[in-house]
Amino acid sequence: MKTTITLIILVLILHSCKEKNSDSSDNEGYIQYEIQYPPEIMSQSISNILPQYMTVLYKGKQVKFKIKSDLNLFIMEFLSRSGGDSCYSLIKMVNHKIYCPLTKNEKWFLFENATPFTYKEHKDSVSLIAGIKCYKVDLKYEDKKKTSSVAYFTSDINFNHNQLHTPFDKIGGIPLKFELSYNKQLFKFIAVKYSPVLELNESFTIPDDYELTNRNEIENLLKMILN
Repeated sequence: MKTTITLIILVLILHSCKEKNSDSSDNEGYIQYEIQYPPEIMSQSISNILPQYMTVLYKGKQVKFKIKSDLNLFIMEFLSRSGGDSCYSLIKMVNHKIYCPLTKNEKWFLFENATPFTYKEHKDSVSLIAGIKCYKVDLKYEDKKKTSSVAYFTSDINFNHNQLHTPFDKIGGIPLKFELSYNKQLFKFIAVKYSPVLELNESFTIPDDYELTNRNEIENLLKMILN
C-alpha cells in the first residue's frame, strides 16, 4: 500500500514538473501596438516614413521589441535573451545597419529615462483592448508638473511581465495601453492585435549584416529621427 501511494506521489510530481517546463518553453506570442506620435513630430517632413506600429514578440525567456516603417526603410529593435542576461539594441536606416550590446537587464531607449510614478489599480474598471480584458491603472508621476495618465493592463496573457524590462515592472500585468515620454516628447501606445502564436519568420538573433557600434551612435541616430 505504501509503495502504491509513493508511486502515485512520484507520478504527480513528475507530471507537475513536466507541465511547468512545458509552460516555460512553449510560451510564445506577440502583441502589436499602434503608435501615436506628438504633433511636433507629425508636422515634420520625415513623418511619412515613421513606423505606425510597435510589436512585442516573446518566446520562453526571449523578448523582442520591434518598430519598423513601411518597406522596412527604418527598423528599431531591442533583444533580450536568457531572461535579460544578454540585451542588444539594433537599428536599420535604409542600408545602414548597426547594433550595440547593453548591460544585463538594461532597459531599451524608450524606457530608460522614465519618470518615477505611483499607481493605483482599478480591477473593477474593465475594458476590452485588442479583444483582451484589461483593468484601469491611474499613474501619477513624480515630476515638477505632477502629471498623470491612465493606462490599461491585463493579467490574461501567459507571460512574465518582468521580462519586458519596461518602467511598469512593478505593476503586475502586461500593459496594453500606455504613454511614454522620450526626449521630452509624449508617445502613446495602444494594442490592436494579440496572438499566442509567433510568425514563422521571426528570429531572436542579430542578423549577420549588422555592424557592431557604440551606444552614442545609436542614440544620435534616434534623436535625429525623433526630434
